[in-house]
Amino acid sequence: MAAQIITVDEFKVFRDLGYKVDTDKATEAIREAQQVELYDNFGQFVFDIIANKDEITYTDLMDGSTFTVSGYSFIQEGVKSLLADYAFARYLSKIAMNLTPFGITIKIAEDSQPVDKKTIDEMIVKTLQDADVKKQLIDKYLINTATSNLFERYSRKDVGTISRTSRRYRVI
Repeated sequence: MAAQIITVDEFKVFRDLGYKVDTDKATEAIREAQQVELYDNFGQFVFDIIANKDEITYTDLMDGSTFTVSGYSFIQEGVKSLLADYAFARYLSKIAMNLTPFGITIKIAEDSQPVDKKTIDEMIVKTLQDADVKKQLIDKYLINTATSNLFERYSRKDVGTISRTSRRYRVI
C-alpha cells in the first residue's frame, strides 16, 4: 500500500505522542497498522478506503459522523481515528528501542527512567480495546446507513483469497 490514510501530523492530532516525535517510527507504525490491522478488519474494502480517502462521499467514513439506526443516534469516530489507535499501539512498542549493530538497545536519558514492559503492554492492550469499540461503531455505520450501497465491497464482506484466522496474542 503506497498511499497512507493518515500522516504523522494527523497521527499527532489523534494521539498524544509527546514533545519529540520520532517521525520515522511513527510513519512505520502507521504503515504497518494500515497494512495489517485495517486489512484484518476490513478485508479488501481497505483498498476502496485508500483509493477514495479524499472523496467527499467518504468524508463521514474517514472523519467520523453521527448516524441513526432504528431511531437511535450513534457516533462513529472514523477510519482515521481507528487507524491512529492501531498505529499508536504499534508506536508504543517502538519508541523506547533502537536497533544497533550490537542488538536492540533501550533509550535512556539523563533525567528519565524507562517504563517497565508490563506497563507498556497494558497501554497497548487498552488502546486495542478502545480501537475495537471504534471498529464496532464503524461496522454499524457501514451496515446500517443509507449510504451502505456506496460501500458495496464491505457489504458483501469481500475479503478476497487471503485467509487470516483471528487470534488474540498475549505477551508473557
